[in-house]
Amino acid sequence: MNEAIKTVVGRDEANQPTGRPAVLKVGIAGYGVVGKRRRHFLDLDPRFKVIAVCDRTIENGSQTDRGVVAYNNHRQLLAEDLDALFVCLPNDVAADMTIAGLERGLHVFCEKPPGRDLADIARVIACERRHPNLKLKYGFNHRYHESVVDALQIVKSGELGEIINIRGVYGKSRFISFGEHSDWRVNARLPAAVSCLTKAFTWSISFVCSPARSPKCTAS
Repeated sequence: MNEAIKTVVGRDEANQPTGRPAVLKVGIAGYGVVGKRRRHFLDLDPRFKVIAVCDRTIENGSQTDRGVVAYNNHRQLLAEDLDALFVCLPNDVAADMTIAGLERGLHVFCEKPPGRDLADIARVIACERRHPNLKLKYGFNHRYHESVVDALQIVKSGELGEIINIRGVYGKSRFISFGEHSDWRVNARLPAAVSCLTKAFTWSISFVCSPARSPKCTAS
């Protein structure tokens, strides 16, 4: 996220004006566990001001803590005066919300994965190309975990030879529920739960199948 911040906030690394606002007005789509976590850290950074959030569980027009307006409809969120949008929604609607934010003229940060399938991602790419002045970032936070960084160094060293197979595992040692509206990951009847499998594969594939490495690797 810091890379996006440096690009779109008031001054660049050389302390030169960028012509953009010094404080970005932010909306958060999806105010569950992850959305609230993002809000916490946005509030700690003086370069951001959270203006509004939306979530289907929220009473429309109510206020969250610290006076931020809350909606249960994303259209009302996008009608606010915003500079950037954080998309913290289930996988089956994340791509649509990302596109809506870009079409609204907002910089967008979206949780992984970018979409459920290639068609979703193709739509997002096409939309992003129509808005070259906007920034679109994704939260591949696991790339910066110390264990992943160490593993990548081993891969780059070549001591294991060419990597031809990776086994990705998604999940925790035990399931922790945050309430009925946050348990969609384990509800097989929901499209978003099925597409959660892409998370493990996304991490694994992006870890090894970079442009600088062989495209022959597979994930299982």
